Amino acid sequence: MKLLGIFGKQKPLSFPEFRDSVRLEVRRSNPGATAENTDSGFILRMDGVPVTCNLRQLYFEYSKNPAKREQLVQDWMRQAVSRVPEHTWLQARPTLRPILKNAEMIAHANVQMKKAAEPDSLPSKVFVGDLCLIVMREVGGTLIGVTQKQLVIWNISFEECLHEAANSMNLLMFPSVTSELMVGAASRGKQEGGEIVGLVFEGDHLTATWIYLERFRSHLGMILQGDYVVSIPTRNRLTAIRVDEPSMIASMQTSNRNSRNLAYSLTNQCFQVSAQTTDGVISIYQNTVKPEDIFDSPAVVTRQPSPLRQSQDEAFQRPAAIDFSTWGGISEPIGEPATVFEKPARSRGK
Repeated sequence: MKLLGIFGKQKPLSFPEFRDSVRLEVRRSNPGATAENTDSGFILRMDGVPVTCNLRQLYFEYSKNPAKREQLVQDWMRQAVSRVPEHTWLQARPTLRPILKNAEMIAHANVQMKKAAEPDSLPSKVFVGDLCLIVMREVGGTLIGVTQKQLVIWNISFEECLHEAANSMNLLMFPSVTSELMVGAASRGKQEGGEIVGLVFEGDHLTATWIYLERFRSHLGMILQGDYVVSIPTRNRLTAIRVDEPSMIASMQTSNRNSRNLAYSLTNQCFQVSAQTTDGVISIYQNTVKPEDIFDSPAVVTRQPSPLRQSQDEAFQRPAAIDFSTWGGISEPIGEPATVFEKPARSRGK
């Protein structure tokens, strides 16, 4: 007889033990592969190509339910440890997606790819600030980077490939609004008399990349009725706030200050988008607000707020170096890790 479910409950392995067990499963499925341990998982080499495997999110899911270890590992292996499918140009076109990446991450990926038995590179284009654009194929539950060798096989330039990727993404629906930031509302939770001055999007792996498309930038300009500032700290979050709300923008910047510690981080920079032109010209935002003015904004958040957020009383942490282990090869999973964000500060009253 079990006493309150204590006896018979499976205890999770430590992270090093879990990492070693996953590595063993991967090598059994890929006999010719080699693996080198890292703090976050291991670097797998298949056919001379290095693939960085970050197991932190997988371990988090396993810790919640150790009994499902085998199923979780098998699902992860189908996504993360997969060989790049061979597609012709016509087959690949509908799967192409433009993807925003930090310039440092692209440089790191290129260094890793040069170490392969057959060196390759990851073509990219500077977008704005420290952000660049690459092209990836969305196949099943995995994003697969389009390399220079693949472009040569297709006999296609990177510019043409990026154009086709943008066309494919334009056929998709815009991400859903998670929260609206308002001023002038009678009370929190009520929209009567309020004016929308900001929008928060928390969605899938393409959420941040939508800012690259002119159609989406124009869409935001019409809703916010003027120029606005955008923050895209990670690939699955985008916040847009009207430029005439500087204290809210400063709060947004503060809430993103530790974003480089998160998985699939992009940038701490903010970008200003002009609504005066149809294509929404984008540039780096120049902050002119003092930190002590952050909580002066009377904005309130309406609609369903994200349940994932940190306490605003949390001590400041100096941003760490980018965790390259979240994306160090030419593929990454589509599923999102558990991410914690702060909301732009509400008014404290006077």
